[in-house]
Amino acid sequence: MSPGEIIFPSIIDKKNITIGISTNGMSPTMSKFIRKKITSFLSQEKIHLLLKLQNEIKSELKKNSESSNNIKLVLDYISKSRKISKLILSSYYNAKKEVYIYYKTNINNN
Repeated sequence: MSPGEIIFPSIIDKKNITIGISTNGMSPTMSKFIRKKITSFLSQEKIHLLLKLQNEIKSELKKNSESSNNIKLVLDYISKSRKISKLILSSYYNAKKEVYIYYKTNINNN
């Protein structure tokens, strides 16, 4: 990229999340293609519910004086778990219940 060149990233902006995609000017068409793939993969409802679940779990664990490292582990689980991703759209309650099962069996064995 030369000095003075301007790059306009492809943007996904959904309520509580914003994603910028850029190929550093190499292919705006590819940026647009990637944006469309990501947008179709992530429904706005799913993103909203996963963020809501993470926020609730984080608040509850903080109230119980859980360590920041353990909270991070639980939030990572929510982000990466295919099971939670599938459950969240059909039953928020069951997704939340599954997170607590993970927490009890893998992090807090009390």
